[in-house]
Amino acid sequence: MPVYSFYVFDRHCTCVYYANFSGKSPRPGPTTLPNVYRPALTIAPPPSTLGLTLPSSSSASTLGPQQRRDSLMPEAPWERNSVAGSVVVAQAGGSPGIDAPTAGDEQRDEGKGGGLAFDEEAKLVYGIILSLRNMVKKLSGKEDDTFHSFSTSAYKLHYLYTSTSTHLVLVTTPMQESLRFVLRQIYTGPYLDHVVRNPVVGMDSQVSGKGIDNDAFRIAVEKILGPL
Repeated sequence: MPVYSFYVFDRHCTCVYYANFSGKSPRPGPTTLPNVYRPALTIAPPPSTLGLTLPSSSSASTLGPQQRRDSLMPEAPWERNSVAGSVVVAQAGGSPGIDAPTAGDEQRDEGKGGGLAFDEEAKLVYGIILSLRNMVKKLSGKEDDTFHSFSTSAYKLHYLYTSTSTHLVLVTTPMQESLRFVLRQIYTGPYLDHVVRNPVVGMDSQVSGKGIDNDAFRIAVEKILGPL
């Protein structure tokens, strides 16, 4: 799959939406807004640690795969609204007997190659965008000039800046053709329909204190980017 990840930054330079298509879920940082992306998932512990009773072998054999799974673990709060293709197992810290990771655990995980926290990753992505935009403006001498994409040996970053100071960023494989038209399609379609024209969705992250909390927008984005 050529698409790795997709970011939306608002006019406050804050990441308000993130979708990952590489199968890896980033860990949230201290400044990560709620609802920016789906919570990180972990493998559920054995049912005995949750205080649940295992069904007998005779009754388990009569249950279907989905019924057996539901009988062994509690339903995650977002599982009922999960997008097709997403496998929900359990939420870290969301079930009895599962301890939420502490700051010390996060530091040890990062030292073992766990990678950057999401808020740090988002800051680096926006920093690259800001630096390239300033460089392009100085070289061209035009305030409205901007870059469309850049690539390295590992990835290609596609960029769209809108009149509302919204930044749409798509990260793909380095050999991918320009997908700027896809970013424009997302902005003029799902973003305007489910975010801008939706009075329930807060447009200002500094006022709402959270990211884009809209399942319809997330589903529409995944339908567009998923097949790429």
